[in-house]
Amino acid sequence: MIQYWARTFFKYKKEGVHILTLAALCFYSSLAFGNRSLGLAVWHRTEAYYKDCQNLKEAVVKDRYDVECYTNYHHFNSSAVSKFYKDKNARGKFVEIGAFNLWHPGSKISHFKDYKIIAKIMNGQDIVSAMELLPVISDDQSNNERVAKFISETELELQKLVIKKTGDSKEKIKELEKELTRAKSLYRAPGYLKVLDALIQLDPSWSLILSPSGEAADVNYTHELVGFFYRSSKVKPIINEHCERFKKKSHGASFACYPNLTKRWFGKSIRQVFSRRPFMGSFQSGSFDFTLLTSHIVFNSPSDQEGMEAVLLPSFGVKDYKEIGTGANKANFARWAEMKVILEMMNKKIEANAFYSTIYILREADIICDTSVVFGYPIETAETINDTFQQCLKAGVYPSIGFLLPLPATVMYDYAKM
Repeated sequence: MIQYWARTFFKYKKEGVHILTLAALCFYSSLAFGNRSLGLAVWHRTEAYYKDCQNLKEAVVKDRYDVECYTNYHHFNSSAVSKFYKDKNARGKFVEIGAFNLWHPGSKISHFKDYKIIAKIMNGQDIVSAMELLPVISDDQSNNERVAKFISETELELQKLVIKKTGDSKEKIKELEKELTRAKSLYRAPGYLKVLDALIQLDPSWSLILSPSGEAADVNYTHELVGFFYRSSKVKPIINEHCERFKKKSHGASFACYPNLTKRWFGKSIRQVFSRRPFMGSFQSGSFDFTLLTSHIVFNSPSDQEGMEAVLLPSFGVKDYKEIGTGANKANFARWAEMKVILEMMNKKIEANAFYSTIYILREADIICDTSVVFGYPIETAETINDTFQQCLKAGVYPSIGFLLPLPATVMYDYAKM
């Protein structure tokens, strides 16, 4: 079974319009499918992320670079394009595109992550779709909430004292201004900004377009963000037609957005198919423009009939995974559903026999595509594994090999024990 894994790199050198999907797998329990409806709760969450973006701009980034906060994305080092991008310098050169699962940078579970090494790896690309980014969580989140509350209250008190303009108020104003400066220094930065800062140390043209809110398979799970780190001396964001079509007053320029997954656009509602929505953005390098759509594919599937139907009816038009066909089982059918809908969104019709012709076309266009294979799925046999290698051999592609790990508390773990 050939698929993209955590880090996939592409290299382009031809003109045209392209849509790429950069995906990785994530692990979830069957609870993942219980809370997928969009509504007021999602909007409130987006507002909270918007406020956090403003706080980061004020307290953390300050005047080091420009930050734009909108409800369709957050843009860090947003003015770098105007400083560094020149169309003539980007024209005719390779554009290296990668996907990288950064696995919760800034959290306690990745406390010893070396951002300089991460930046050095990413600096080999021109644009990187990053997954599993986090806002500050746990103690860091509590700290920032207290700091934000103090800053808000102190600024309000300062406004009142400025209006009074009494002799006593002048000393109090100076004291509060010092406290305000100290408080802002206590506001903690999320891991994705630490990654960006490390990249900027290597190349000041690096920027980040971040999804406007975190998403999770269940309300009780950690909400993760995705984003596009891009080198603005080689790549610049451009208007995405889909984002422009559904633009709102609170949106910035339609460079990126969560796709509209409703019947209004897709012809049927497909929101419930995704554990977390894919994020898309459009970019240009010289005369080459392209759209990236990144998605963190769900790993497990719902075990109850209602959850199964909610996923399968919009994607395959069936009520049971057994009706999908060879390869689908109770542990992986939700994965196939998400990938099928993503391919439909991209208007891609992919079959196994097209693998060879795809590689040939890519080579003719001077496009280098590296692939990965992951072994360990229940549906596999010695014959299917051998067939995978034979396809790679015939196509002249050397695969990176990974193995599926049945982690505890997952359906695959229970399956492996049987």
